[in-house]
Amino acid sequence: MDQMEVDQPQPHHQSEKQIFHRCVTDKTRDFRAKSYGTLIQPYEFSCSQNGVLGEKHGFIHYSNKAIAFAGNPEEGFHSTEVQKLAATFLVENELPFNQLDSIGLNPEIDIGIVKTHGVAYNREIARTVTAYAHIPQSVDSWLNSLSIQGSVDVPTILKDSIRDLYDLLERLWDKNMTVDDVHLSGTYGLNGDMMQIKPSHVRVRNLGDARRPSQGLADMIFHNILNRWTNDVELSHFHQFLLNTNICKEDVLNHPFLGGSGAREGMYKELFRRNFTQRQKDWLQNNINTQGWQVRVDPADPNTDFGFREIMIFQKINKWAQAFEPNTWGALHFAKIAVSHYHEHDPVGRPQLDAKLKDLLPGLLVGVYGATFNPDFVKGPG
Repeated sequence: MDQMEVDQPQPHHQSEKQIFHRCVTDKTRDFRAKSYGTLIQPYEFSCSQNGVLGEKHGFIHYSNKAIAFAGNPEEGFHSTEVQKLAATFLVENELPFNQLDSIGLNPEIDIGIVKTHGVAYNREIARTVTAYAHIPQSVDSWLNSLSIQGSVDVPTILKDSIRDLYDLLERLWDKNMTVDDVHLSGTYGLNGDMMQIKPSHVRVRNLGDARRPSQGLADMIFHNILNRWTNDVELSHFHQFLLNTNICKEDVLNHPFLGGSGAREGMYKELFRRNFTQRQKDWLQNNINTQGWQVRVDPADPNTDFGFREIMIFQKINKWAQAFEPNTWGALHFAKIAVSHYHEHDPVGRPQLDAKLKDLLPGLLVGVYGATFNPDFVKGPG
C-alpha cells in the first residue's frame, strides 16, 4: 500500500477526542473505580469501503509515557513522546470474541508465529481487526528476488528458511496444532529471512487433520518454490521425499538438500560404509543416473579438477584401477575417497568440495539417501 494512504487516515477513523468521549460516557469509565483497568492503544490504517476485508498496513500509536485523561472530553487525552509502530492489520467480518481462536492470538505460543499485538472490534467499519507485526515484504516478492539472481540451485538462505519452517510445523503439530492453507504464500510473513506463520492460520488440530507437517511442507514447496527453481535436481528429490509416509522428523532434517557442506561430505562416507547388497547396488544403478562420471574425472583431460585428477592418478600408479566400479556404486565410492583426500591433502580446496561433487555427480547423494527409505530398495533378497 502507498505510504501516503497510511499517513492520511480516511474519515471513518476515530480522533483522540472521540476515543476519549466513549471512554468517559460508556461503562468503560466504571473500570477506573475498580482494581482493574482498560488498555487503550489507538491504531490507524487505510481501508476503503469497497475493499474493507483482508490485510492492511498501518500504525499503532504508543508512548513510553503514561497517557493521562484530560478533565474535559473536548481535550481528549494528554500524552508525550507519542510514536508510531508499523503494523499489519487483518480485517475480517464481525467475529464474536468467544469464537476467536486464542492459539493464534497468543504471541508467546511460538517464535515462528508472527507476533500478535492485539484484537479489537472496530465499530466504524463493523469489522473485527487483528493487529500483528509489520510485514514489509510478501513471501512471493522475496522468492522472486531470490530466483532472479540466476542460480540453478535453491540458495542457502532459502534452504535455511525451509528448514526452520518445517521445524516450526513439527513443533506446532506436537502441541496439537496445525496450520490452514499451508500451501499458500499468503499464509506466511517475513521476519528478516525467516518465514513465519500468520496467527490467523494457526488452530487446534481435530480428528480430520491427517496430513503430516512433511506433507504440508511438500504442498508449500510445490506451489511456491518448484516453479522458480525448475532445474534443481536436489529440490525435486526433496519434494518427492517429503511425500514418503515412512519418514519421520529427523529423516527430513537430515536430508542432504537441507544440510551444510560438512554434513553432506560426511554423508557420502556414511552411505558408502553401509555395504549395500548386490541387489541394492543394481537398484541404485537402475534408478540414479551417473552415466559417464568416470569420463569427467579423466586425468588426461586438462579440465578435470586437480584434486580429482590426483585421486585417479594415484589409483593407476598403485594398480587398483578397477577399484571404482563403472556404475552408481562406483561413483559413491569415488565421492567417499574424494572427501578423505581433500580432508587430508587439500584443506584449502575443501570448502569448494561439496559444490564440486554436486556438479560432478548431480542427484547422487540425495538419490542414495532417499533410497534407504524406499521399501523396494530396502526389502528383497540380496
